[in-house]
Amino acid sequence: MADHVLGSRLQLAQGMRWVWGIHGDHYARLLTAIDADPYPLAAAVRETDGLVRSNVGGWVTARHDVATTLLSDDGFGAGAPDGSDPEAVVQPLDLAPPRPVAGPDRDALAAVCAERAARLAPEFDLVTDYARPCAAVLAAVLAGLPPEPLTAVSADLAPALSVELAAQQLDTAVRVRAALARLRELGAAEDAVALVVALTEPVTAAIGNAGAALLPDHWSGVWAEPTAAAGVAAEILRFEAPVQIRTCVAQADTIVGGQAIAAGEQVAVLVGGANRDPDAFPEPDRFRLDRESGAAVPIGAGPAGATVALLTELAIAALAAHHPSLGLAGTPVRPSRSPVLRGWHAFPLAVAA
Repeated sequence: MADHVLGSRLQLAQGMRWVWGIHGDHYARLLTAIDADPYPLAAAVRETDGLVRSNVGGWVTARHDVATTLLSDDGFGAGAPDGSDPEAVVQPLDLAPPRPVAGPDRDALAAVCAERAARLAPEFDLVTDYARPCAAVLAAVLAGLPPEPLTAVSADLAPALSVELAAQQLDTAVRVRAALARLRELGAAEDAVALVVALTEPVTAAIGNAGAALLPDHWSGVWAEPTAAAGVAAEILRFEAPVQIRTCVAQADTIVGGQAIAAGEQVAVLVGGANRDPDAFPEPDRFRLDRESGAAVPIGAGPAGATVALLTELAIAALAAHHPSLGLAGTPVRPSRSPVLRGWHAFPLAVAA
């Protein structure tokens, strides 16, 4: 797709969603990323009905029970019933399903995190100096790719999970396309490219979200209790899901949540909203390390979601072990136009004396 054609398409998509959003389509408004906090919009979707039609196309849900049913039902898949890819809403990436992660070497991955944590300066940015470089190397190891090139393009890959649903600025969309082309030039198979996209920025976002939730009151509990990082990772994927939206396609006519869904129709699951459903979680808007976390809606299909949790756990544990006293050194900043991925653009920290 030529850049001028892509630019016009992105501009039109953003404008139409803005119009639909201000006229009451909560999902359309969510995709414009006008609102810094997505959870009130998700709550509005949840309170309307189990499944709600959107002008964007298809259905949307933020109910925990409906989301769980959809994402565990073999009657819903990533592609259309004829096996083709569904038409991209904004910009096609044509990513294959991620490669399965078979038996990751936990000790080797933990060593990557420890090495990165040990190199941090007394003042550093949690995202750019630790979370994203660490996540890029971990993803490269699991995908069988050289770490250095992936680390170099990881910042440009950051919006990759958002571009198909959320209209980006043209230069951002072009950088994502170039970063994916660079991975393919390195000889990465399509499923390895998809694995990198499924892991790198979700892990980056989860580490940043964990830092935001833990500082300043809960950080000491992580380094004082070696097993606490696992609970942090599980709860942060519920409380501040790094992947806020997952989509699936009905493979046959069916009924879910009291609504008739036709074969080929797409459903958007608001993962972040479903994981704050008060019918599923007491005090859903509180970050609680003592929470039973097994019922959270997963942020990714198959092993990808569990791998994000593992990598987040290892990264948080390593950071806490090397820097048991941390504090803010500036104002954290969230990225713009990022309704699918919820993380941080910058998160300045300092090692406390």
